[in-house]
Amino acid sequence: MEELIYVPTYRYVYFDSEGELLSVGNTKDETKNYITVELNEVINLITGKEVISDYVVLFDTVTKQHVLRSRFIEEEIQFDVNSQIYKIPTVKPERPDFIIQQDTVNKCWRLKLDDILYQNLKSQTVKFTSTLNFSITKKNDPHTLYKFFVVDLQTIKDEDFVVPFESDFELDADNISVYTTKRLETYYHEVLV
Repeated sequence: MEELIYVPTYRYVYFDSEGELLSVGNTKDETKNYITVELNEVINLITGKEVISDYVVLFDTVTKQHVLRSRFIEEEIQFDVNSQIYKIPTVKPERPDFIIQQDTVNKCWRLKLDDILYQNLKSQTVKFTSTLNFSITKKNDPHTLYKFFVVDLQTIKDEDFVVPFESDFELDADNISVYTTKRLETYYHEVLV
Protein backbone atom coordinates (compact mmCIF):
# COMPACT_ATOMS: atom_id res chain seq x y z
CA MET A 1 0.00 0.00 0.00
CA GLU A 2 1.37 3.36 -1.05
CA GLU A 3 1.50 6.14 1.45
CA LEU A 4 -0.22 9.32 0.31
CA ILE A 5 1.63 12.57 0.78
CA TYR A 6 -0.56 15.50 1.73
CA VAL A 7 0.55 18.89 0.46
CA PRO A 8 -1.28 21.76 2.18
CA THR A 9 -3.02 24.09 -0.25
CA TYR A 10 -3.54 26.93 2.17
CA ARG A 11 -1.37 29.80 3.36
CA TYR A 12 -1.47 32.28 6.22
CA VAL A 13 -1.76 35.98 5.41
CA TYR A 14 -0.40 38.15 8.22
CA PHE A 15 -1.63 41.72 8.63
CA ASP A 16 -1.56 44.68 10.99
CA SER A 17 -4.44 46.29 12.91
CA GLU A 18 -5.35 48.43 9.88
CA GLY A 19 -5.60 45.41 7.57
CA GLU A 20 -2.31 46.12 5.76
CA LEU A 21 -0.55 42.93 4.66
CA LEU A 22 2.77 42.15 6.34
CA SER A 23 3.59 38.73 4.88
CA VAL A 24 2.30 35.45 3.45
CA GLY A 25 3.59 32.21 4.91
CA ASN A 26 3.00 28.49 5.09
CA THR A 27 3.36 28.28 8.87
CA LYS A 28 0.89 29.57 11.45
CA ASP A 29 2.02 32.01 14.12
CA GLU A 30 -0.76 32.40 16.72
CA THR A 31 0.91 35.52 18.17
CA LYS A 32 0.19 37.54 15.00
CA ASN A 33 -2.98 38.62 13.20
CA TYR A 34 -3.69 36.27 10.30
CA ILE A 35 -6.31 34.75 8.05
CA THR A 36 -6.11 31.41 6.29
CA VAL A 37 -6.49 31.46 2.50
CA GLU A 38 -6.19 28.97 -0.34
CA LEU A 39 -2.83 28.92 -2.11
CA ASN A 40 -4.40 29.96 -5.43
CA GLU A 41 -5.57 33.25 -3.81
CA VAL A 42 -1.99 34.31 -2.99
CA ILE A 43 0.16 32.47 -5.55
CA ASN A 44 0.83 35.72 -7.46
CA LEU A 45 1.99 37.38 -4.24
CA ILE A 46 4.30 34.47 -3.45
CA THR A 47 5.80 34.38 -6.96
CA GLY A 48 6.19 38.17 -7.10
CA LYS A 49 3.77 38.71 -10.00
CA GLU A 50 1.75 41.00 -7.74
CA VAL A 51 2.80 43.37 -4.98
CA ILE A 52 1.74 42.74 -1.38
CA SER A 53 0.81 46.41 -0.93
CA ASP A 54 -1.95 45.99 -3.56
CA TYR A 55 -3.94 43.84 -1.11
CA VAL A 56 -5.68 44.44 2.19
CA VAL A 57 -7.62 42.37 4.75
CA LEU A 58 -11.18 43.65 5.27
CA PHE A 59 -14.15 42.58 7.35
CA ASP A 60 -16.89 41.22 5.06
CA THR A 61 -20.30 42.04 6.53
CA VAL A 62 -22.00 39.30 4.53
CA THR A 63 -19.80 36.36 5.55
CA LYS A 64 -18.97 37.90 8.97
CA GLN A 65 -15.30 37.04 8.42
CA HIS A 66 -12.11 38.81 7.45
CA VAL A 67 -11.17 38.36 3.80
CA LEU A 68 -8.29 39.19 1.48
CA ARG A 69 -9.20 41.82 -1.13
CA SER A 70 -7.36 43.58 -3.91
CA ARG A 71 -7.07 47.28 -3.24
CA PHE A 72 -7.64 48.16 -6.90
CA ILE A 73 -9.50 45.30 -8.55
CA GLU A 74 -12.42 45.50 -6.13
CA GLU A 75 -15.90 44.68 -7.19
CA GLU A 76 -17.28 47.78 -8.83
CA ILE A 77 -17.72 50.38 -6.13
CA GLN A 78 -21.04 52.03 -6.70
CA PHE A 79 -22.78 54.76 -4.83
CA ASP A 80 -26.11 53.28 -3.78
CA VAL A 81 -28.52 55.74 -2.24
CA ASN A 82 -30.45 52.80 -0.75
CA SER A 83 -27.40 51.92 1.34
CA GLN A 84 -26.66 55.51 2.32
CA ILE A 85 -30.23 56.23 3.41
CA TYR A 86 -31.43 52.79 4.45
CA LYS A 87 -34.83 52.44 6.11
CA ILE A 88 -34.61 49.76 8.76
CA PRO A 89 -37.45 47.29 8.14
CA THR A 90 -40.11 46.45 10.71
CA VAL A 91 -40.44 42.93 9.30
CA LYS A 92 -37.96 40.66 11.03
CA PRO A 93 -35.47 38.83 8.80
CA GLU A 94 -34.45 35.28 9.72
CA ARG A 95 -31.46 36.34 11.82
CA PRO A 96 -30.82 40.10 11.84
CA ASP A 97 -27.27 41.38 12.32
CA PHE A 98 -28.56 44.38 14.23
CA ILE A 99 -31.81 45.02 16.11
CA ILE A 100 -32.96 48.46 17.18
CA GLN A 101 -35.82 48.17 19.64
CA GLN A 102 -38.18 51.04 20.27
CA ASP A 103 -39.03 50.28 23.89
CA THR A 104 -42.10 52.41 24.61
CA VAL A 105 -42.55 50.90 28.09
CA ASN A 106 -39.09 51.87 29.38
CA LYS A 107 -38.85 54.94 27.10
CA CYS A 108 -35.59 54.06 25.39
CA TRP A 109 -33.97 52.66 22.26
CA ARG A 110 -32.26 49.31 22.82
CA LEU A 111 -29.55 48.33 20.38
CA LYS A 112 -28.53 44.72 19.97
CA LEU A 113 -25.85 43.16 17.82
CA ASP A 114 -26.22 39.54 16.69
CA ASP A 115 -24.32 37.24 19.10
CA ILE A 116 -22.27 35.48 16.41
CA LEU A 117 -21.39 38.76 14.69
CA TYR A 118 -20.43 40.26 18.07
CA GLN A 119 -18.16 37.30 18.88
CA ASN A 120 -16.52 37.55 15.44
CA LEU A 121 -15.91 41.27 15.84
CA LYS A 122 -14.64 40.77 19.39
CA SER A 123 -12.22 38.00 18.39
CA GLN A 124 -10.81 39.85 15.39
CA THR A 125 -8.13 42.47 15.65
CA VAL A 126 -8.72 44.33 12.39
CA LYS A 127 -10.65 47.52 12.84
CA PHE A 128 -14.10 47.41 11.32
CA THR A 129 -15.88 50.63 10.42
CA SER A 130 -17.82 50.38 13.60
CA THR A 131 -19.74 53.63 13.79
CA LEU A 132 -23.44 53.34 13.03
CA ASN A 133 -25.63 56.42 12.60
CA PHE A 134 -29.35 56.29 13.32
CA SER A 135 -31.94 58.84 12.26
CA ILE A 136 -35.39 58.80 13.80
CA THR A 137 -37.68 60.45 11.27
CA LYS A 138 -41.24 61.06 10.26
CA LYS A 139 -42.84 57.82 8.94
CA ASN A 140 -41.29 56.99 5.54
CA ASP A 141 -39.71 60.47 5.27
CA PRO A 142 -35.94 60.66 5.92
CA HIS A 143 -36.07 64.42 5.30
CA THR A 144 -38.02 65.15 8.50
CA LEU A 145 -35.50 64.37 11.21
CA TYR A 146 -36.67 64.09 14.82
CA LYS A 147 -33.60 62.60 16.47
CA PHE A 148 -30.10 61.49 15.51
CA PHE A 149 -27.59 59.39 17.43
CA VAL A 150 -24.33 57.59 16.74
CA VAL A 151 -23.32 54.22 18.15
CA ASP A 152 -19.88 52.65 18.11
CA LEU A 153 -20.12 48.86 17.87
CA GLN A 154 -17.14 48.63 20.20
CA THR A 155 -19.32 50.07 22.99
CA ILE A 156 -22.03 47.45 22.61
CA LYS A 157 -21.05 44.81 25.12
CA ASP A 158 -22.79 41.66 26.28
CA GLU A 159 -25.71 43.69 27.64
CA ASP A 160 -27.95 46.04 25.67
CA PHE A 161 -26.83 49.48 24.63
CA VAL A 162 -29.54 51.95 25.59
CA VAL A 163 -30.36 55.46 24.32
CA PRO A 164 -33.08 57.16 26.42
CA PHE A 165 -36.07 58.80 24.74
CA GLU A 166 -35.98 62.58 24.78
CA SER A 167 -39.41 63.40 23.37
CA ASP A 168 -42.94 62.06 23.33
CA PHE A 169 -42.83 61.47 19.56
CA GLU A 170 -40.52 58.50 20.25
CA LEU A 171 -43.42 56.77 21.99
CA ASP A 172 -45.49 56.87 18.80
CA ALA A 173 -44.43 53.77 16.89
CA ASP A 174 -46.94 54.32 14.08
CA ASN A 175 -45.58 57.68 12.96
CA ILE A 176 -41.81 57.24 12.86
CA SER A 177 -39.20 55.37 10.84
CA VAL A 178 -35.56 54.57 11.58
CA TYR A 179 -32.87 55.15 8.95
CA THR A 180 -29.16 54.34 8.93
CA THR A 181 -26.20 54.00 6.62
CA LYS A 182 -26.19 50.32 5.76
CA ARG A 183 -22.92 48.86 7.08
CA LEU A 184 -24.25 45.43 8.06
CA GLU A 185 -26.25 43.00 5.98
CA THR A 186 -29.57 42.85 7.89
CA TYR A 187 -31.34 45.14 10.36
CA TYR A 188 -34.63 45.02 12.21
CA HIS A 189 -36.69 47.81 13.86
CA GLU A 190 -38.73 46.20 16.62
CA VAL A 191 -41.39 48.01 18.64
CA LEU A 192 -41.88 46.92 22.24
CA VAL A 193 -45.21 48.02 23.70
